[in-house]
Amino acid sequence: MNISGVGSVPLLPFRTVLRYVAAGLLGWLAAAGMFLYAMPDLARGDYRTPVVLALVHLVVLGWATMLAQGAMYQLIPVAFQVGIRHDRLAVFNHWIYTAGVAGFVVSFASYWVSGLRTFGGIAMFAVLLFAFNIVRSMMRVKSRNPMFWFVISAVLYLALTALLGISQLLMIGMGIGLKFYPAIFTIHIWAGLIGWFTMLIIGFTYKLFPMFTLSHGFSERRQTLILFLLHGAIGATAMGALTNSEWVQAAGLAVFLAGILLFGVDVADIYKHRMRGKLELPMAMAVVAIVWLAGLVLAILTVRWLGSGFGSRLITALGLAFFLGWLSQTIMGYLYKIVPFLIWNERYADKVGRQPVPMLKDMVNEKITGVVAVLYNAGLATALAGIGMGVAAAVYGGFGLLAVAVAVFVSQMVKVIVPI
Repeated sequence: MNISGVGSVPLLPFRTVLRYVAAGLLGWLAAAGMFLYAMPDLARGDYRTPVVLALVHLVVLGWATMLAQGAMYQLIPVAFQVGIRHDRLAVFNHWIYTAGVAGFVVSFASYWVSGLRTFGGIAMFAVLLFAFNIVRSMMRVKSRNPMFWFVISAVLYLALTALLGISQLLMIGMGIGLKFYPAIFTIHIWAGLIGWFTMLIIGFTYKLFPMFTLSHGFSERRQTLILFLLHGAIGATAMGALTNSEWVQAAGLAVFLAGILLFGVDVADIYKHRMRGKLELPMAMAVVAIVWLAGLVLAILTVRWLGSGFGSRLITALGLAFFLGWLSQTIMGYLYKIVPFLIWNERYADKVGRQPVPMLKDMVNEKITGVVAVLYNAGLATALAGIGMGVAAAVYGGFGLLAVAVAVFVSQMVKVIVPI
C-alpha cells in the first residue's frame, strides 16, 4: 500500500513537496550557470559585485532554503509524529516564495534597489509564513528532545534572518540607523548560516544519518551541549558585533568550532555503531562536508590569531567553502537518499508483490554519484586555491568542474523524478 502517512499522521500531498524539490533543483542548476558567469569577479576576490551578490542569494534562497522547506514539510511528520498544521498554506507559501526569490535575485543582479525592497519583502513574508506554519505544527510535539530544539531554533533563526535582511534594505533606502548596519549585517549572516542552516542540518543529521547507516546504540549525551554551544556562539558574535569587540567575536568563533568538533565526534560515534558495512557515497559526502566546515572555522580562527587580517580573496574563498563545501554538499548527499525514497514510496510502494518494481538502491547510479562527488570536491578545492593565490586559470577550471558536477547531479535527480 502506498505510504500517505506515518502511523496516524498524514503527510502533505506528494506534489506539494515535489514543487519545492523541483524549484530547488532548478535554482541549483541556475546557480551553477551563474558561477561560470561570475568567475571573473570571483577570481579577483570581488564578492561585492551585483552578480556575486545575486549568486549568493540564489544559492542561499533559491537552492538551499527552497530544498530545506520542502524537506521539512515531509520530515517533520515523520520525525516528530505531528502533521503540518496548514497544508494549503504550504502550497501558497511555495508560489509566493518562488516569485519573491526570483525577483530578488534578478534585482540583485541588476542592482534594482526598489526591486530589492519589493521582492525582498515578498520573500520575507513567505519565509515568515513558513516559519509560522512549522512552529504551529511543532507546538504539538510531545517528546521535545534535542532534535526538536535544533529544528525549532533553526526556524526561529530563519525568521530573524529574514527580518534583519529586509531591515538592512530599509536602513540603506531610508538612510536611518546606518551606524548599526555593520552589526546588523553580522548578526544577519550568523543567524542565517549558523542559526538556520547549520542548526537545521545538525538536527536532522541526528535522525537521518543513523537511519541511512542503520546505526543503533550510539551516545546522545553531547547533543544538548552542542545545541547550547551553537546558541552561545551566535550570541557571543552578536554581542561582539554590537560592541565592536573583535575578541568577543573571536570567542564566538571558538565556541562554534567546539560545537562543530563535538558534532563530528557524534557523527563518528554513529558511524562506529552502524550495522551497514560500507559507508555509502551520499553519506560520505555528508561527512566530507563536516570536514569542510571544521576546516573553514579553524582557518578563520588561525587568521585571527595571526592577526594577518581578512583580504577580499580570503573572504571570498571562506564564503564559498561554507556555501559549497558544507551547506550545498550536505544537501546533495541527503537528497541522494531522500528523493529516491520519496519517489519509490509514491510510485512503487502499492505495486510490491503485484508486479516487478525497482530496488531503492538501483534508482541512482552509484558510479555516477562517485564521479559527481570527486568532480565537485576537486573543482571546489581547485577554485578556492586559485582564488587564494590569484590564479585565474585555476578558478575557471575549478568552477568548470563544479558546474559539471552540479549539472550531472541535477540530471540524476530529474531521472529519478521523471524516469525515461
